Amino acid sequence: YCQIPKMNLKNSPPYMLDILPDFYQTLREIINHYEDRLHILNDIEYFRIFINNLIVLCTKTIECFKHAGHHMYNEQSNYRKHFIKLSLYYSHNLAELKSLFINGIYEGERFRLTKQEATDFWKKNFNDRTIVPWEEFKEKLNDVHSIQLNNESIALQNTIDLTHNNYVSIFEFDVFTR
Repeated sequence: YCQIPKMNLKNSPPYMLDILPDFYQTLREIINHYEDRLHILNDIEYFRIFINNLIVLCTKTIECFKHAGHHMYNEQSNYRKHFIKLSLYYSHNLAELKSLFINGIYEGERFRLTKQEATDFWKKNFNDRTIVPWEEFKEKLNDVHSIQLNNESIALQNTIDLTHNNYVSIFEFDVFTR
């Protein structure tokens, strides 16, 4: 669907026609590296969560196209706007995946946060974990920065959780703290 000229996709980020081949290439590189040791990927908590989230994202995209029909061609339609939002989630997921799998090799435990204060907070609360559930993250953050209102919590989650999966990765935390 994305390649249909009627879609008139703009060649600006997030551009699905660039994201999807890049996603394929990155996942292919990972699978090729772990080809005879796929159980290792299954043991990586981040990768399991990532794949589950990718399946959910793909399902939402398919549903969007199914329900949109001809409205998808209208750049002002709610379906088209939702598709652009989903494209952004794909883009964030790809950036995160590439930052944690360097040349197809998982490097999550060696990921370096840009700011020392962020590193100290993450190490103190999550040790070597690469990804934590949003609720756990929020609880630890609340210990150092009070989050009192529910709408504050929702706004914060929408800002930090770039991949929209109810988790916070060390990559997302780094982006947030820069």
